[in-house]
Parts: sequence; C-alpha cells; structure tokens
Amino acid sequence: MAPVHLFDNFLTRGGVSYTKHKTVLAAGSWEWVSSCRGRLRDRVSMGGLNVWWETLNQEVMRLFRAGHYDRAVVLAQKALQVAEQNVGPDHPHVAASLYNLALLYQDQGAYAQAEPLYKRSLAIREKALGPDHPDVAASLENLAVLYLATDRGSEALALSQRAAKIRAMKR
Repeated sequence: MAPVHLFDNFLTRGGVSYTKHKTVLAAGSWEWVSSCRGRLRDRVSMGGLNVWWETLNQEVMRLFRAGHYDRAVVLAQKALQVAEQNVGPDHPHVAASLYNLALLYQDQGAYAQAEPLYKRSLAIREKALGPDHPDVAASLENLAVLYLATDRGSEALALSQRAAKIRAMKR
C-alpha cells in the first residue's frame, strides 16, 4: 500500500474501524484528525510514514496531558500498528509506541497491561539503540516506577540503579 493512501484508509476503510475511531475521537480529537487529513496526505507523500507516526504520537501525548486517556489509548494503539506494519517489529518507532501505550495504562493503574509493553519496549531499545542509550534509561525508570507501584521494590531498585548508571555515563 502506498504511504499516501494510508491516512485515507485509516479514516475511511473498514466501516467498523472507522465508526469506532470516529465515535471514540468525538469532539476535539476527531475535528483535529479530520482537519489534518489533507496536510498529512501531502506530508506523508513527501516525507514517508515518519510524519504520520509522529503526528499520531503527538496527539496521543496531547490527549494524555489533557486527561483523555480512552481517546489517547485508541490513537496510541493506531500509532503502534502503523509502526509495526511499516518499519517492522524491532524498530525504535515500535519501542516508542509501546512505551507511550504503557505510560497510558500505567497512569490509569492498569499495571498488568503496562508491564509487558514496557518490557518489549525496553528489549527493542536495548537491541536497536544499545544498552547505554538514554531511551533505555527512560524505559528502565518507568518500569521501576511500575514495580514500586506493584510492591516489587527490589526489582525497582535494580532497574533504577541501572538507569542512574546510564544517565551518569551520558553527562
């Protein structure tokens, strides 16, 4: 599928998906997605899928900051799907999408859903970026916070210490 058609397909293909996303993205987000349609089509055709993926993730974070978790989760799942389908399962974009989705779940107290996403994101980042990359440290820190929230202090401490070593090396 040519990149220029992906956004159109996201909005118009598969009636159930379209209806679901339009319903969930009611109010502010749906207008935002609709208004971006033409601009995104132009940008995707010029700059590949990175722009579309980045735009989806920016909207995920905007919704997250505004407390619209349900709508943010829908877009985060879509960003993950876009990344997996277009750059492969071991790409840093997939890791970032997993990380964002895990943040959303963790912030809602859905630790069982967040943990495997953090772990997969961490594994991808370690492999793709190296074990001492700052993004690896961020993954370790958030997984440590999750472990603290689920009464796994010794595991949290080990991850926090490893993250601190990475941060110290990058100074």
